[in-house]
This record gives sequence, C-alpha cells and structure tokens, in this order.
Amino acid sequence: MLRYIFFLAFGYIIVKLLRLFIDPMFDGKSKVASHPQATPKPQEKKSSLGDYVEYEEVK
Repeated sequence: MLRYIFFLAFGYIIVKLLRLFIDPMFDGKSKVASHPQATPKPQEKKSSLGDYVEYEEVK
C-alpha cells in the first residue's frame, strides 16, 4: 500500500513538471510576437468631460 502511494505521488509530480514545460508551447500566445505590440502607440485624442455627444432615442 505504501508503495502504491509513493508511485502515485511520484507520477503526480512528473505530470506537473511535464505540464509546466509543455503547456507554454501550445499556449497560442507567443511572448516574442507580443513584444513588438508592447511598443507605445501615439496617443489618441481623448474626449474631455465637457464634450457633448448627441444620441438618438431608440424606439
């Protein structure tokens, strides 16, 4: 029984280590590809609190 618990714990540790290294490969988000997107973009004009925006009423 003790041997079964040992192999169960050992298997759990092996699976956790494999997932630690294998899952990032299939993540879909590449850290290299996301790096150029992190460059600062030119700031867009933000509307101030006093700007009036006209909305149409939906019936």
